[in-house]
Amino acid sequence: MEHDTRRGDLPPLKLQVLGPLRIWRDGVEVDAGPWQRRCLLGLLLAHNGQPVGMNELVDTLWPSDPPVSAVNIVHKYVGALRRLMEPDLAPRDSGSWLLRSGNGYRFVADPRVLDLARFVELHDRARTAARGGDDHAALLLHQEALHLWNGPAGEDAAGSPVFAGVNQQLFDSATEAADLALRTGEHGRPVAVIRRVCSWDPLNESLHARLILLLAGAGHQAEALTVHRTVTARLADELGLDPGPELRAAQQQVLRDEAPALTTPAVRPETGQRPRPAQLPADLSMFVGREEQIAAVTRLIEQRSGRTSTGPLVLALSGMGGVGKSTLAVHLAHRFSAAHPDGQLYVDLRGFDGDGEEVSTPEALATLLHSLGVPGASVPSRIEAQVGLYRTASADRRLIVLIDNARSVQHVRPLIPNSASALVIVTSRTPLAGLAAIEGAVLLPLDLPSAPSARAMMAARLQALPRPADDAVIDEIVDLCGRLPLALALVAARALTRPTFPLQVAADELRAHSTVLHAFPDGGGDAGPRSVFRWSYRHLSAEAARLFRLLSLSIGPSISAAACASLLGGEPAPTRRLLGELLDAALVAEVAQDRFSAHLLVRAYAEELCRQTESGAERAEASRRLLQHYRHTGHHAIVALRPKLEPIPPAPAVEGVHPQDVGTFDQAMSWFAAEHQVLMAAVNRAGDPQFGVSPWQLALSAQTYLHWGGFFHDWKTVMQTALTAARAQNDRLGQAYALRSLAGAHHYLGEGSSALECLYGAQELFAELGRVRELSFVQSNLGDVLTRLGRFDEALAAHEEVLRTARSISPTREVVALLQVGVALMDCGEYALSETRMREALKLNQELGKPEIEGSIRIDIGSLFARMGQDGQAAAEWEAALPDLRAFKHRPDELKVLLDLADARIRLGDRVRAREAWRSAVTLAAGFQDHETGETKARLRSIEAALDD
Repeated sequence: MEHDTRRGDLPPLKLQVLGPLRIWRDGVEVDAGPWQRRCLLGLLLAHNGQPVGMNELVDTLWPSDPPVSAVNIVHKYVGALRRLMEPDLAPRDSGSWLLRSGNGYRFVADPRVLDLARFVELHDRARTAARGGDDHAALLLHQEALHLWNGPAGEDAAGSPVFAGVNQQLFDSATEAADLALRTGEHGRPVAVIRRVCSWDPLNESLHARLILLLAGAGHQAEALTVHRTVTARLADELGLDPGPELRAAQQQVLRDEAPALTTPAVRPETGQRPRPAQLPADLSMFVGREEQIAAVTRLIEQRSGRTSTGPLVLALSGMGGVGKSTLAVHLAHRFSAAHPDGQLYVDLRGFDGDGEEVSTPEALATLLHSLGVPGASVPSRIEAQVGLYRTASADRRLIVLIDNARSVQHVRPLIPNSASALVIVTSRTPLAGLAAIEGAVLLPLDLPSAPSARAMMAARLQALPRPADDAVIDEIVDLCGRLPLALALVAARALTRPTFPLQVAADELRAHSTVLHAFPDGGGDAGPRSVFRWSYRHLSAEAARLFRLLSLSIGPSISAAACASLLGGEPAPTRRLLGELLDAALVAEVAQDRFSAHLLVRAYAEELCRQTESGAERAEASRRLLQHYRHTGHHAIVALRPKLEPIPPAPAVEGVHPQDVGTFDQAMSWFAAEHQVLMAAVNRAGDPQFGVSPWQLALSAQTYLHWGGFFHDWKTVMQTALTAARAQNDRLGQAYALRSLAGAHHYLGEGSSALECLYGAQELFAELGRVRELSFVQSNLGDVLTRLGRFDEALAAHEEVLRTARSISPTREVVALLQVGVALMDCGEYALSETRMREALKLNQELGKPEIEGSIRIDIGSLFARMGQDGQAAAEWEAALPDLRAFKHRPDELKVLLDLADARIRLGDRVRAREAWRSAVTLAAGFQDHETGETKARLRSIEAALDD
């Protein structure tokens, strides 16, 4: 049970981590113990409230070559710390503060107990006050927060990167306090504490510039110039650098006796130029109309330029679907892009897609962070951390952020950047009143254009016709389309694809078939967009019309031409011709080569037609064919990736299924990359047993791609879905396979306990079903997980049991078992016997001719040499492994090898090649999903620090 310190009495424990680590119990200071124990406590306090995994704890205490008993030592240190803080604690009690969490620990302390928690509370309150315009209160809160510091944090765990982030908060608070004092004229108030913070970072030009301005403003010009001379000399002596623009500008203000003020934005020193994204969709070349809205936005921007703002300008465009919100938003963004030179960001949240596949807030944040230069592996998994990182990355940048198709205020709010110089444009079908109430957004409801504007829109689109369009006909079409811009665009597109097609015929067709499309919530009247869609639809051939209807059953945002053939139950070549017909009718768009998508409104119309025209049985058969298409193509692809794997073959396909040709390794990888998200959604749909495709089999076909590509979160998600479906259908074999695969995802995510639980469940089910071969694989996986958990003797026993049965299964299985026994022996310190087993595995694998496995064997042989201190031989083995790992896209193994190579080359004194390996590792890690980011980032930073020594 966590300790409650909210009551009025003094807390029995006080902890200091902002400076030297200190502990007081019942008012008396106690010794935290030896260095490693202090280091462990410091790391847990820096993560206050958040779990710290065992890997990070071990790596911090032992940056290289941790002892075999490292995990047990950590547990002993934790026990000693618990007894130190609570002497009366029972031996097996977890205590009030230091709690077990997963395979690691977390410390939970409120601001009355821990100085860091108090600092964070005050820092947040200061920022809230500043945002509310109370600069004086904000300055006082920052001062109170800064007085809590007794030096840089983390001297007891200086090797941990977490303290860089903690100390950055110190300098952020000091910078903000100085800026507030300069803005309010209270120059002398924070001088003492700012001077103290500057002494802890004597090369921080930005903070020293502010100290100079504060001293001058308080009447201490001579001291201000002394500070400038001191920091200038230090920069020259230690770094060989001249003072930067902030220091030079501050000196000039003092010399000219000018009123102290910031002359440059508060930016952190950067290495390299920040990216300047330019992601806006193309502006409509023939854009006309919306003069009133454009004029209103222009006035708002001009008014803001003359006054200080504390937050971004947020414009929320709302209106019915198809009214032209996105078109206007893009036009506005382009119109004002010159005033926002730091970049333009764009994200389509797809909040009103009919299939419910909207872009989640974490997905959108990851996209925006990547666009701002944050590597994929650096994006945290928790939404709160993602929001914080996005606000940091966007701070003070003159950005345009266009957020399209938002469903709700909650969908948008985390995506608002932290910059008063930013322009944010949001589109939604619903008024986002909450943005106006909290973020001060300007609401711009968008109605149908006036008749003259709609006529001008239509005329502009028809300029390419060989003969000028008749004004009376254009007026009639505008009336029949209800002035809806999307409908006008579709009619114009149809006219342009048939330049000899009389425009009057289009008007006649619209008049004869005009009704309301129910997908538009506010589209009342008889001249709705359904008439336009129907008009295009009625000109299709019978087969093209049927394909259009069935496309509403597709999975995901786009579909390949090959999948369309299976959906339709027709041959691939004729299906391609039908897709061309849909393209000509502007009912679908080709979003990539041989991949097609329909606008959400068009898809809604297709779905309506499908339900009206196709029977329930026909719709089910089409979905069955589509799912079997993915199942059979996925089987061919996994065979191409791993020809010796012997994956579970699918049941014979029903008539009309045409699996895609993915016979080569590269074709298979390309297919999985294109269908990645579709396959995940397909597993969900396959949960309906009427379609005859087992979700777990479909999910297993994607496992190798998700594993090799580092998509561990997706792997976990899809296998959890498959396991749920297998349990619902009482499919014991499916449950066993899903549990084993899910264990792999848990293992790579560092969730060892969950991995073991899944493997024990799979083991029980495979034993019950008499599956000897599968039991061997589970036993092998158990050994891998036990190794990761530091239970080396148990891991060795598990792998030796596998080896005893491997020969009866296959020669390949024997190779893997020999290698795993060798690794387990290495972990147990049996180096000579370990090398013997690994060499046996290498020799047998070479006889079998399996290059896709050789890289893994050489990785482990290299690790053995490194463990024995033979770095040259280790590096040679790892270098030999890299070509195979890259050829077969084994990205997690490649990343491990690059990190190990960099470390080995540093120890060998080869810093040039070490830096090459480190740079390759940085590039590779940036493309991974958020797997073990703490561990990977710590290693990358440790190597970088060693290279810079």
